[in-house]
Amino acid sequence: NAAENCLLADSSISPINRDINLSRIYINRGITFKNLRSLGNAAESYEKAMKILERVGDGAEREKFSVELNLAILRTRFRDRKRALTGFENAEKLASNFDEPERKELYIKVLTNKAQLFLEFHEVEIARDIIGKITAIDGKSGLHSSKEKKARINAQLGQLIAHMAENQESRQHANEHLIHALKFFSEAASTYEEIELSRDAITQRINHAEALIKLKRIDQADNELKNIHKSTLLMNDANLTASTVAKLLVVAILKLDEQEKDRWIEAVQMALKKLSPEARPDFLEDLESQLRWMGSEHLIKRIQEFRRQEGHN
Repeated sequence: NAAENCLLADSSISPINRDINLSRIYINRGITFKNLRSLGNAAESYEKAMKILERVGDGAEREKFSVELNLAILRTRFRDRKRALTGFENAEKLASNFDEPERKELYIKVLTNKAQLFLEFHEVEIARDIIGKITAIDGKSGLHSSKEKKARINAQLGQLIAHMAENQESRQHANEHLIHALKFFSEAASTYEEIELSRDAITQRINHAEALIKLKRIDQADNELKNIHKSTLLMNDANLTASTVAKLLVVAILKLDEQEKDRWIEAVQMALKKLSPEARPDFLEDLESQLRWMGSEHLIKRIQEFRRQEGHN
């Protein structure tokens, strides 16, 4: 409010520049509310910014793009399909005013969120087409066989749906999304295996196992991860091994009693000693992310201590 009052009181600023700066205040306010998960207040802030930008006319393309995209994302969360779709279409038009390579980045951002809108309403085929467009814009579509392209699209659909699960207010809705994501990760892994892209296949198997952990299908996740771990060791891939070990440790914590948690910390320390220095930061980040989903605050603090120690080494 203080910044807003200063702007309105400053007669040296032209009306257009004042409106642009004022819109930025509301955009930043919207970002803050969104981060605090106060989505109604966030939408209200973006709508105020939009009204101000309507007075500007030409110009302020960056601010207009930010408002259209963020409002469309929020309307997706509110399940307001019609207005969200209009917002994404407006953002797409605004993205065309930017120069490359930024234009491509903005298009991909809009299309990724647009795909999430259709997934929210279980319109999978439309989302699949949009992911195909992203692959084409990304300049990679011509480099792959049709099977590899299909696997890539299924992998991206799985990731989008799994990401959507993190934003659900209820565990039931989150689980519905995760069950949906399992299908796409499994299909992507099978196709990658068929065309002998082992590393990509294992990555999707790891994503599949992560979704199983979040669904608390512990024994199934445990068996899958043990098989993956054998494959990563044979491939001698430090990063995939680190990711697999992190998830195996999460499975272990879910099997332990409360009194046995100290043993788990010892297992983390042993794993860190075995991993290469390059693989340790990703391993700890992966582990913290998994624990955050489980709400294990005490263990998160211990992992953060390990991360700080790694940062000093």
